[in-house]
Amino acid sequence: MPPKHFFTFGPFLLDADEQRLLREGRAVPLPPKAFDTLLVLVGHSGHILMKDELMKQVWPETYVEENNLQQSISALRKVLEDGAGESRYIETVPRRGYRFTARVEEYWDAKTESALEDLTSFAPPAVRSIAVLPFKPLVEASRDEVLEMGMADTLITRLSNIRQINVRPMSAVRKYANIEQDAAAAGREQLVDAVIEGSIQRSGDAVRVTVRLVRVTDVSVIWTGQFDQKFTDIFALQDAISERVAGALTMELTGHESARLTKRHTDNTEAYRLYLMGRYYLGKYTEEAGRKSIEYFNQALEKDPGYALAYAGLADCYVVLGTDTHLPPKEVMPKAKAYAVKALEIDDTLAEAHASLGTYELFYGWDWIAAERELKRALDLNPSFAGAHELYSYFLAAMGRHREAIAEMERALELDPLSLVINADLGMAYYFARQHDQAIKQSRKAIEMDPNFVIAHLFIGWAYEQKKMYEEATAELNKARTLSGSWARVVAELGHVYAASGQRGEAHRLLHEMKGQAKRGHIDSANIALIYTGLGERDQALQWLEKAYEERSPWIPWLKVEPKFDHLRSDPRFLDLLQRMNLTP
Repeated sequence: MPPKHFFTFGPFLLDADEQRLLREGRAVPLPPKAFDTLLVLVGHSGHILMKDELMKQVWPETYVEENNLQQSISALRKVLEDGAGESRYIETVPRRGYRFTARVEEYWDAKTESALEDLTSFAPPAVRSIAVLPFKPLVEASRDEVLEMGMADTLITRLSNIRQINVRPMSAVRKYANIEQDAAAAGREQLVDAVIEGSIQRSGDAVRVTVRLVRVTDVSVIWTGQFDQKFTDIFALQDAISERVAGALTMELTGHESARLTKRHTDNTEAYRLYLMGRYYLGKYTEEAGRKSIEYFNQALEKDPGYALAYAGLADCYVVLGTDTHLPPKEVMPKAKAYAVKALEIDDTLAEAHASLGTYELFYGWDWIAAERELKRALDLNPSFAGAHELYSYFLAAMGRHREAIAEMERALELDPLSLVINADLGMAYYFARQHDQAIKQSRKAIEMDPNFVIAHLFIGWAYEQKKMYEEATAELNKARTLSGSWARVVAELGHVYAASGQRGEAHRLLHEMKGQAKRGHIDSANIALIYTGLGERDQALQWLEKAYEERSPWIPWLKVEPKFDHLRSDPRFLDLLQRMNLTP
């Protein structure tokens, strides 16, 4: 007997072979084309299906009006009880199409009919993924956004120590700070089983917190609790919430997990408040906000010199400043290492500090053994750390281990599916693996979420150039340049494309522009080398690459795998540079 093919979502089971929909074991009548529409939507769960594509799959080789599709969607929403005010299953994407938003499990199983019917007996599925939303104020006029974000951030950090569940990172949930945000809608968007939402109000030393754990599929409340504490007892309050949530999920924790669930990094409430301020500004990812973060983390350390998390926060700040801005790496990256090492001297179990140290070695220290050791240690401590999987993918790509790099970035995306950066970075992993069509396809997913996302346009431009589709590459890079305010890396990539496509005058114009900027301030020399490489001026390209090496440019760890440098690979000077970086096979 061939295996049965079926899907489950919420209380529903969709039997693809028998063409039937069951709810809690009872058949739900559906018109044939409505069933076909549901099957296509469920089979592409989480992805937008354009109306034309959906109609083509449901009515193959037949012309039908869009009204037929609308009727099928309407019938589905009626049987799924998916009202217009709250679309729990089928989301309309204006002017584009539809997306099935519920979590779907797919099975192939040669079960007997009776066993299959038993499976449909409704039992709430286990919670395996959670989003902790920013807490909300009980009274809007007296909200404390830093404390609201901080409570969520602390719970995320604590719950991430439980290996049986995936917890969305703070970067994924930060956008849900709006007081009117619907928790279940946020959970569906994040593709998680449950959400934790809470309200918090501080009046002087008194703090009142109400927390709910809500199942996303049916919006049922798994657990709720209310806590009244003094702010000086904020850590006891966090201990209680963490333990109660774990208990509500009926998790059997190891002794190590239990200890880390309620681990305190400071007993000084003022140091904790200053630390929250630092994390709040660090999450904005701008140079100005990064400098504010540094001030607050330093103030926290003045209150508690043994606060390892504050040292880890400082390491994060300097990593961001050293890799994402125009500051010379030599000014900031050694500080990142010093603070990461200090954090680990106090507490060697901080995954964030190991990740920062691994990032330092990847982008600046170029000690590949140490980089891999630290990043793997971060993942061993916290397997749900999406950012560490992303960083480890960067490392693997730079080493030419492309299959592993793609797998790591896919894991990062599984943990944080709505991250624009990770969606685009998976495209970058495909690019370095020279799978350029896949790189374009993946990076476009980030643009579907945000048409103005600069990095995705940049990566698509890279891939188009390698396909010698210069017009398309130029269009993408010009778009990125407009959106980024002429980010130096984008200008350099554009100059390279101009040169490769024979527009040497345009390439020289951008080269002159970048050299002028270099005289006024810091410009990564790898960018100038890139344009010279496109122009075929090998001596100049190698001179500027040598300068980038001396500057510890964060771009040149990828010299071994970057296709744009292929025509330099036979030059002894380029080979010598790779050998000095330990990037030769």
